[in-house]
Amino acid sequence: MKKLKSTKYDLPNYSAFAITFLCMHSAEAKVVYTDIEPDYVLDSDWDHAMLDIDNNGSVEFSFWNISYYTFSFATTYIEKIWAGAIGDSRNEIAGVTSYHVSLKYLPYALPIGLSINSELSFQNWAYQRMAWKISFSTTSWEGEVFNIISNGGYWYPEKTDHYLGIHFVDGDEKYHYGWIRCSVLDSGRTLIIKDY
Repeated sequence: MKKLKSTKYDLPNYSAFAITFLCMHSAEAKVVYTDIEPDYVLDSDWDHAMLDIDNNGSVEFSFWNISYYTFSFATTYIEKIWAGAIGDSRNEIAGVTSYHVSLKYLPYALPIGLSINSELSFQNWAYQRMAWKISFSTTSWEGEVFNIISNGGYWYPEKTDHYLGIHFVDGDEKYHYGWIRCSVLDSGRTLIIKDY
């Protein structure tokens, strides 16, 4: 696992944002920026990354890149990039719950400039689908082959430099809102985690 490096005020835009943020909030407000260097790149099966956002020794968010086959009356090939809120049931990722066909938790791909606050809906689930593709193949009794492809997620097929909105509880039991900047590339097969 790569060691996370914390840096402060290393980007001109970040500095301007931090000053504006602090001026608009109470004196207790604190912005902490962490650049992941080098970026976490999850481009192979079962690659994973874990983030300890407040650096207190407990992981709050996890990420997985997986693919696998299932076999029954059909062959199904499943590819997914998952993000998860873990460690405390109050840790959450901004997104929606979908009940279409099966239960899914879908994290938003937020653009720059969108406020991350209580107006967003948040989900606490360890396996939230950022991007997925499912290929289903079966043969009828008459020998006809059927192929069905399903795909989706707010990050599918590709999003560059978008944000996961997060809500988490630190070691002092204080709530915080924040973001994790990511890119999903290669038709939903590569996740790059850049900073938070």
